[in-house]
Amino acid sequence: MTGSVGTITADDLKARAITNTLNAIEGAIPGVVVGSVNGQPGSSNPIRIRGFGSINASSSPLFVVDDVPCVGGSSNINPDDVETTTVLKDAAATALYGFRAVNGVVIITTKRAKRVEIMFL
Repeated sequence: MTGSVGTITADDLKARAITNTLNAIEGAIPGVVVGSVNGQPGSSNPIRIRGFGSINASSSPLFVVDDVPCVGGSSNINPDDVETTTVLKDAAATALYGFRAVNGVVIITTKRAKRVEIMFL
């Protein structure tokens, strides 16, 4: 794939002491800014991939967990279950995921994600 993509693997996550999946992105992928969490249970870190897109609209990226768009962010994903975290930062994100990816995409693949094959009898 050509474009601006950053990837963090499970081996990179083991080397760092993190409590949230997004904490591994901080400082590891250039151009991505991860804010600090406010301490409220279940809240996730604010993340900016492509800057502030609008004053009134959200600047949060699209989260895709195991090829399914996720609304809740990554606060309830165990970092030990993450195989790879990929960040799409350019127009390739919009080409793949449409208008929802205008602020970037964070793709999280878990270790338990397996390809499901359906057999027709």
